[in-house]
Amino acid sequence: MKKRFGQHMVIGSLSISVLLASVGTSMANIVLPAVSADFRVSFSEAKWVVLSYLIVTTAMSLIVGRISDVKGRRITLILGSVLFIIGALGSALSFSFGFLILARIVQGIGGAALIVLPIAIVTKIIAKEKIGRVIGLLATMSAMGTAMGPSLGGFLLSMQGWRAPFYFVAVLGLINLLLMIAVIPSDFISGTDTPERSETLIKSLASIYLDTPLRIHLISNSIVSAVMMSTLIAGPFYLTRVLKTPSVEMGFIMSAGPITSIVFGIFSGILADHFGLLAILRYGFIQLLIGALAFVFLPGLFGKIGFALAAILLSSGYQMFLSANSSHIMKNIEEDRRGLVSGALSLSRNLGLMAGTLVMGNIFELFGFQTVFAVAAFLVALMLFTHLKNQKRRMYETRFTSKVY
Repeated sequence: MKKRFGQHMVIGSLSISVLLASVGTSMANIVLPAVSADFRVSFSEAKWVVLSYLIVTTAMSLIVGRISDVKGRRITLILGSVLFIIGALGSALSFSFGFLILARIVQGIGGAALIVLPIAIVTKIIAKEKIGRVIGLLATMSAMGTAMGPSLGGFLLSMQGWRAPFYFVAVLGLINLLLMIAVIPSDFISGTDTPERSETLIKSLASIYLDTPLRIHLISNSIVSAVMMSTLIAGPFYLTRVLKTPSVEMGFIMSAGPITSIVFGIFSGILADHFGLLAILRYGFIQLLIGALAFVFLPGLFGKIGFALAAILLSSGYQMFLSANSSHIMKNIEEDRRGLVSGALSLSRNLGLMAGTLVMGNIFELFGFQTVFAVAAFLVALMLFTHLKNQKRRMYETRFTSKVY
């Protein structure tokens, strides 16, 4: 009983870590106009408050993961949390725009640890048959942070100005840091810094991306993230310009996807544990395909209701994919590579988000809303076919190996 309670406390602290990292991205968007006015910078310059955090978090994902494999995940997570708090507090106390960007860079380095390490840690402390539901919980917390960031940030902004959201994140981060120090034992998950097992970062990366099945899962993570980003990029423009939706109603309709992700997160993890990761992964792809095709047809036929229904279908498929794909990767990787592979997983997601913003955004501008999701449906179908083909190949290899030996 005491051991289970200790595990639950660790999972709670890791969940808050993921929540903080997501809020650190989404909450900052809401303060951009106020920051622009306060420091008298253009909107293009103000966007670096968000971009600096996202770029650094992406760039540091693999490095933080590798450091945790070598030096230990507990100490790396604690140091990352300290940097995150310092960055948030520095942002709140900024006396110039340049100092604000520097503080956000520091916060982004810490944010990388808060995103990458929770998955690597839970796969060590949780029984294999329950990994899916715990990773589903972490995915839910990530979705919750993304969804609540703008609304919570807007509330704090209206009450105390643009510095208030950063103060709030710093205080919550400090509370979680104290919880983390208290519940994660000092000898928990030591590093692997021995001559026999230490590798250079380049050699470790090569071992990941030369692994064909792992590479396919990482590429799938990027493509699905790009598809999900398409809804956030193209959705608001389609709702306001084509469907003539008022801003308040548009925000409510756009929340259908994040709310579905929150509700479906843990449920999808339980399904993955019960029916098997590969089965739920396949069904997640099928659901994503249905959701992408729904965006092609339903908004044109049923307007705002059709848009919301398509968002629900796509988001439920995303949560199933996310839980099953992440669990499958982390469940089958060696202990001394889990930090680095978790970093690769985070990196693939962020690259997908950037690709979704740039590539799918350009397709939307050039060809329209339906074309974006026709392309998305094609990409999802392609990855489903690739996974089925790879699984069939591995099945034949296993049979052949059995016959030989």
